[in-house]
Amino acid sequence: MLIPLAIVLAQACYLESDYRVDECAAIAHVLVRRAHGGDVAKMAHAYSLDKHTPRARRARHLPRGLPARELPRWLELVATAQGVLDGTVANPCPRAMHWGSRTLPTDVARAERALGQGRWRVVRCTRGMANAFYALTSKRVLRRRGP
Repeated sequence: MLIPLAIVLAQACYLESDYRVDECAAIAHVLVRRAHGGDVAKMAHAYSLDKHTPRARRARHLPRGLPARELPRWLELVATAQGVLDGTVANPCPRAMHWGSRTLPTDVARAERALGQGRWRVVRCTRGMANAFYALTSKRVLRRRGP
């Protein structure tokens, strides 16, 4: 069954930021940008939805099983994701190419490593965000290959 792209993006938004609409706009913009004109749904799965957690499994099946009281908030995420796709929702975190939790140890460690190596810089979003957003720097970091 083909799932509309706005639904897939809304699923990723729910997983990564619950029902935070501004955060959803930023996340959807990052996923679209990272897809480089390719498959945005595939990017959403690779970057977010393919996690092996109960919350990720729930997100992948939304809106199925959603309590009626949460439906208006879900529909707001879908509308935000569709607006990003249509170009009618502005990016609150311009130039962001990555986001991560400010509290999960793996996300914090990844960000500290990339910031310390000069590969990322913190993006100032137009609104406060629960997640941290990052842009790539122009500094090229060469990876050592082999021994």
